[in-house]
Amino acid sequence: FEPYVYVNLEIDGLNENESITKALESFTKPEELSGYRDEDNPDPEDTAFHKQVRFMKLPHNLILVLKRFKFNMQTMKPYKIRTAVQFPTTLDMSPFYIGYNAPQEYELYSISNHKGDLNHGHYYSFVKNFVHKVDLVEEMVEREAL
Repeated sequence: FEPYVYVNLEIDGLNENESITKALESFTKPEELSGYRDEDNPDPEDTAFHKQVRFMKLPHNLILVLKRFKFNMQTMKPYKIRTAVQFPTTLDMSPFYIGYNAPQEYELYSISNHKGDLNHGHYYSFVKNFVHKVDLVEEMVEREAL
């Protein structure tokens, strides 16, 4: 099987400046499924199953996608979630991993951002420069904060 390369993470329930690991915890949290009916179980009220996502194999490069665009069914309009999310420069995937090999730690390599709203905006990115061994991510984040 192919390992996940893209992991789409819900951030709608995160508080301002919470870590990306909180979104990963939510993604891998056990979920109860009830009301299941099949030949062996004709009474769905008596059933309760649990499903949970865990990683058995991780890719060399992992891409975490923050789901920032949603649709409000009451107003019938799309909107953007603007919650700031923190992320470590090294991400330990062992709490979300059940594979046989040692779980992989990921070093932050790049960030892609969208500035604007749903109708218009601009994508830009920060990429770590391995040639000059400069941590551009921290440098750019500091500059952006000023």
